[in-house]
Amino acid sequence: MEARVEQFIENNRLFGMETNVLVAVSGGPDSMALLAIIANLREKWRLNLFVVHVNHRLRGEESNKDAELVQAFSARLGVPCNVKDVDVAAFKAERHVGTQQAARALRYQVFQGEMERVHATVLLTAHHGDDEVETAFMKLTRGTTPLTKLGIAATRPFANGVLARPLLEETKRSIVAYCNEKDIPYRIDRSNFSDAYTRNRFRMNIAPYLVEENPHIHKHIGRFDRWQDDDNHYLMEQAKAHLDQILTKKSEKSIELEIQALCLAPFPLQRRMIHLILNYLHLNVYGVNDMRAFPDAIEQIQAFLQTSAPSAQLNLPGGVQVKRSYGTCLFTTAPFIETKAYCHLLSIPGKVDTPLGVIRADTREELLELEHTDAVSFQASQVAFPLYIRNRKPGDKLSPSGMSGSKKVNRLFIDRKVDRAKRDAWPLLVDANDSILWVPSLQTSRILTRSANEQGELLHVTFSQHKWP
Repeated sequence: MEARVEQFIENNRLFGMETNVLVAVSGGPDSMALLAIIANLREKWRLNLFVVHVNHRLRGEESNKDAELVQAFSARLGVPCNVKDVDVAAFKAERHVGTQQAARALRYQVFQGEMERVHATVLLTAHHGDDEVETAFMKLTRGTTPLTKLGIAATRPFANGVLARPLLEETKRSIVAYCNEKDIPYRIDRSNFSDAYTRNRFRMNIAPYLVEENPHIHKHIGRFDRWQDDDNHYLMEQAKAHLDQILTKKSEKSIELEIQALCLAPFPLQRRMIHLILNYLHLNVYGVNDMRAFPDAIEQIQAFLQTSAPSAQLNLPGGVQVKRSYGTCLFTTAPFIETKAYCHLLSIPGKVDTPLGVIRADTREELLELEHTDAVSFQASQVAFPLYIRNRKPGDKLSPSGMSGSKKVNRLFIDRKVDRAKRDAWPLLVDANDSILWVPSLQTSRILTRSANEQGELLHVTFSQHKWP
C-alpha cells in the first residue's frame, strides 16, 4: 500500500521534494494510516511534516480521547502536532446551518490558519476510494449538473497552496488492514454509523452492494470522472470562446446575445454557454451559485428559445429573467421596474430625463434631415406650444411622415420590433393639443413636414438612449 500511495503522489504530482506538508488527522483509521505513510516518506522526500487535529467537541470525552491519540501517535513519529478546539454549537446557532456543515466550515478554517502558521503549501486529507464512490452517487442522486466534477479531485487550490488526497485509489478495507498490519492505533467515531446523515446512509446501505458487484468500482469511477473532467474542461473552453463571439451586450447584471447564433451551436456547447451565463449572473449577484439548479434551468431555457413567440419572458429561481425579443435574448438579474405614466414640459432650450434616455431641445440655424431619427428639426410655427415629453397612452396614434392615414403607436412598436419591456417607457414628443410629433428613433409625424416658404425660429430635438438594461 505504501508503494501504491507513493506512486499515486508521483503520478498526480501532489507535491514535490522538500515541501512543507500539513496532514489533517482526525484519529480514525484513514487519517492515521495517511500520517504513517507520509511519515515513512519524510526522509526520502525531505519533507517538513506537521499535523493538525480539530476537536469539534461534539462527543464529549470521546472527542478528547481522539485528540489525545493523535497527539501521542504524532509524538511517536516525531511529527509536530497542533490540536485546535472549535465550538460547533455556537457556529450553528450564529449561521443557522446544520451540524455537519458547521463542523466542516470550522475545520477548514483551522486548516487554513495552520497552513499559514507553519508555512505549509500542501494540506493532505485522507479521502479514499470509498469516499469517491459515495460522493459520485450522492451527487447523481441529488441532481448535480453534469457540467461539474462528479467525484473527488486529487488536488484543488486551498489557502496559500493546495489540498491533496493521496489515498483516493485505496479502499477503506485496505486502509484498515494496513493499520492492523502495522499496529497503527485508531479510533472509531460512532457518529459515522448514524443514519441521520446522508453520507452515512449511502455508506451503510448502498456502497456495500456496489462493492460486492465490483470490488474495483472506486477505480472505475475515478477513471470515468477524470476522463469526463478532461472532456468537460475542453468543451467549456470551446463554449467560452463561442460565447464571446455571439455576445451583443454584457454588463454586471445582464448578458444579451443573438438567439440564432446560440441555437446554431452544437447542443453540448449550447448547454455550456447557458451554464456560463447563469454562473456569471449568480456569482455577480450572490457571490455563490447553486449548481444543482442549473440542469433544469438549462433545459428550460433551451426549450424557451425554440418557441415561436416574438416576445416572451422566462422567470427562473434566484431572480434570473430570460427575455426574448424578436432575434435577441436577454439574461438578466436586474429588477423589473414598472414604468409609471409620465408627462414633462419640454423647455427650449432644455432637457427631459426619461427612463430610456434624455431628450434635449435647443434652437438651430439649419434644419436637419427628418430621416435622422435620433434627432428632429422643425420650424416653431408648425406646432402648438408648449411641447411635452410623455410615454404612450392606450389608443395613441400618429400620422407618419411619407404615409397616408394614421398608425397606432403600439403597431409601430411591433413593426419596428421594439422590446416589449421598453414600450411603456418609450418617450413621445407631443404638442399642446396632445398630437404626437415624433416617436424618437422610430418615426416623425406629417405635422412636421415643412414648406420651403415657411419662415421662423428653428427647433432641434435630440434623443440620447441609455444603455439597456
